[in-house]
Amino acid sequence: MTLLSDSNLSILLHVAMFCSSSKSQPFVIYNVQKWFPILTVLALVCVTFTQAQPQITANGLFITGQEKSLACYITTAETVSNFPLTWSRDSSNLAASEEKTVIVSGNLRNYNSFYKFTVQPSDNKDTFTCTAKLPSGTTTATWTVYVFKGPDDPVVTGPSTVVSGVPSTWTCVVDGASGTASNVYWQFGNGSRLDSGTFNNVDKVYLDTNNLEIHKTTSTLSLTLSAAAPNFQLICYAVHFDTEIQKMTSRSITVTLYPDIVKTDVTPKRNQTWKVAEVFTVSCTAVTGTMDSDTVVKWTWEFQKAGGSDWTPYDGRPSDVTTEAMVPGPASGRYFTQTSTLKRTLTLADSGRRYRCKINSTKFPEDHSRLAEEFSVGTVAALDEGTSKNITADMFDEAFIRGSGSPTDILVIVDVSVSVHEKDVQYIKNGLKSMLDLFCEGFGNNPTDNRLALVQFSSDPVLTHKFGSSQTIADLKAAVNRLYPMFGYTCTAKALAFARDAFRSENGGRFNSTTTSHTLLITDGMSNCGGDVRHASQQLQEVSTVWAVGINATENSEALSGLTSIVTTEDPRYLFTLDTFLDFENVMEAIKDKRQGDVCMVI
Repeated sequence: MTLLSDSNLSILLHVAMFCSSSKSQPFVIYNVQKWFPILTVLALVCVTFTQAQPQITANGLFITGQEKSLACYITTAETVSNFPLTWSRDSSNLAASEEKTVIVSGNLRNYNSFYKFTVQPSDNKDTFTCTAKLPSGTTTATWTVYVFKGPDDPVVTGPSTVVSGVPSTWTCVVDGASGTASNVYWQFGNGSRLDSGTFNNVDKVYLDTNNLEIHKTTSTLSLTLSAAAPNFQLICYAVHFDTEIQKMTSRSITVTLYPDIVKTDVTPKRNQTWKVAEVFTVSCTAVTGTMDSDTVVKWTWEFQKAGGSDWTPYDGRPSDVTTEAMVPGPASGRYFTQTSTLKRTLTLADSGRRYRCKINSTKFPEDHSRLAEEFSVGTVAALDEGTSKNITADMFDEAFIRGSGSPTDILVIVDVSVSVHEKDVQYIKNGLKSMLDLFCEGFGNNPTDNRLALVQFSSDPVLTHKFGSSQTIADLKAAVNRLYPMFGYTCTAKALAFARDAFRSENGGRFNSTTTSHTLLITDGMSNCGGDVRHASQQLQEVSTVWAVGINATENSEALSGLTSIVTTEDPRYLFTLDTFLDFENVMEAIKDKRQGDVCMVI
């Protein structure tokens, strides 16, 4: 064995001192004689042991109100007498929620410590420290919490009672969301979402007391509602994509009606001067609107002297004016109709006078009164019966049913406003179902078949069946059966404008050189909202021949004139008149009887 020389020993001591100063461990290999037996080779190696460091992990965002867990772990082969990991927050010690020790191999151990807490806004930017105490020394790891907050419950303000046909506005404020703004939507209680074009969202950002960047989103919704749905839920819906938190607030809305004149009648009807002492009767029927216990409806009759411009309250006997009891409509009594009648024995003072009726309600301001038609007495007849003759079964069959040809797209527009009672709607449905059986070529979805579409309207139109929908007789009759009263105004112009789109290709319309198009309007009165019927019909006539069935139209010259302006080229041959809706059903049955079971028989 070869001994170390003094010089080699001195070198070894110096290297050991270097290892010690650099916190390394000296390992010496000496007396190595392999290739050179005469030499003694000295090898010294400094090995550095790296001290273990703790690590902190956490999953997901720190969202207020949710329980979160911070996990701290360290892996070491050092021997410890106590669990080496502890928690603190902003210099305050914390008790661990759970501690685990896992043997990796040999002396190697994995120590795990968990701290669980419910996230609060005040935790934002707090620093949590995990300290590891080992024989070799103390080390730490830190984690700074950034808090995310979801939206508060939306706050909806606006009217709980609105008037049909009058624009109304609601505001929804969604506060409290941090990070990014909430997406705010509006929808009805049936789940149908409102188009984004009906509302406007504005976002403001501010710092709260916990130094959170908070978004406050204000959404303003503007709607014009119809009395077709007198009660419904309006919902403001907030979605925060950062936290995946959704909040909603609903508001119950009631739609009411202004008092509105829907029908007028004069007796007797003649194109001549009345005589002194003859009884002159004028009746006005109106929708009285939604009735509450504190609602009072008031009728007023006025007259204007011949050649005058001022209207004067009726000055006759109080008994000349009678008002009938209110009649509840089908909508669970929510809407009522009422008739006021002026019955006057004419005198010479009535020569050239004009009479009118008004109605208003204590529920609405005076400027929401509705003025009836003005009736002249004396030298001008109150109403002109017109020249249109009553419809017959032969006329309708020849002109409309057989005159349509094939293939034809037939659009039926049905007036279901408040003056069309539930039984009247049933008469229309019975008549239409019978009419479907009268077309020799029938209906179908093939290119050469006839097709039918349905629109019903009151204050607003609804496309209840498209040309592109199933055209079997069974499905068409089922679509007819779905017609229902809507209890609103008679917005005929709006319905005619809407009907033009029913012929578009996306709705199954076939506006081409091989297909004819016909529109049949069934109504009982004048349009009282929605624009100019003549202009709307002229637009519709660009894609369809327009026909009309007027119920009781000959009783009112203005109504008859309005219907004439609707039909194609204002030609009376396209206008049919009937006394009642029941007559429409009876006409269809009369045609069916004449066909004797053969729908293609010529009668």
